[in-house]
Formats: sequence, structure tokens, C-alpha cells
Amino acid sequence: MLRLGTLFDAPVSTGTDGVWSDPKKTKAIAEAELKSDKVDPETLAGLLRLNAVREAVPPDEATRVLQRLVLERPFYLSKEKANRCPVYSVLLRKGIPDEDGIMMRRCKRETLRELDLPGLDRELEPLVHLDETTKDLDHISFTGSS
Repeated sequence: MLRLGTLFDAPVSTGTDGVWSDPKKTKAIAEAELKSDKVDPETLAGLLRLNAVREAVPPDEATRVLQRLVLERPFYLSKEKANRCPVYSVLLRKGIPDEDGIMMRRCKRETLRELDLPGLDRELEPLVHLDETTKDLDHISFTGSS
């Protein structure tokens, strides 16, 4: 996952000023036929000397933190989905029918705990943790505060 904070903070931490340019709005680079890591900075430096670069403003620290949280949510959701598979496996081995949405709702997950199947509690624990994590991420992302 790309950590945008380190990208924006790098020039400041070294004591230099960074100039952020939107490559799609910098026509000399966007329309260039030859693109490389050597040619683009040289072109950009020439444009900066001519004051012909349309600068982009990086987001502030609070916005970058929220962006990171929004990027983390799909990761945790995919982990939650992967952790549901072993639970389904335990249910199938015990011959318990798969009710619609049994793993998606917390109240239905609690009915699974009442079955007192060996190993099922161990498989449900990570789901509880991931569920709480995504709930916290949702709260922070939507309200903008922790």
C-alpha cells in the first residue's frame, strides 16, 4: 500500500521545498513521446525555471490520515472475508446448514457460539477483532475524529 504521508513529508524532513505538479496538467510531460525517469525531471526543472508549472497543493496532514484510513478499510474487509472460510468449513463438516448471511451479522454469529462446537470459537475470534477494527475505521472515516 502506498504511504502518501512519507511522499509529501519527504522534502520537508530534508529541509527542502517540494513542488507538486499534476502530471496531467503539465502538458509538456503529459504529451511527451519519450517518457523516462531521466527526461521528465529535466523537463519539469526547465518548466519550473520558466515559472510554467501549474502547481498542485498536497493535502494537509489530517486529510492524509483520513486517506490512509480509507485505504486500510478494504484490506481489513478482505481479511474478514478470508477468515470466514474456516468457519464455513467447520459448519459444513458438522452438517449445519448455511443460513443466509449467518456470518455477516453479529447476532447470528453469536448463535454459532451457542452451538459449542470445538474449534469454532477459535475461528470466530479473529472475525470479532476484524469487525471491531472496521467499525472503528468507519467511525473515524465518516466523522473525521477518533
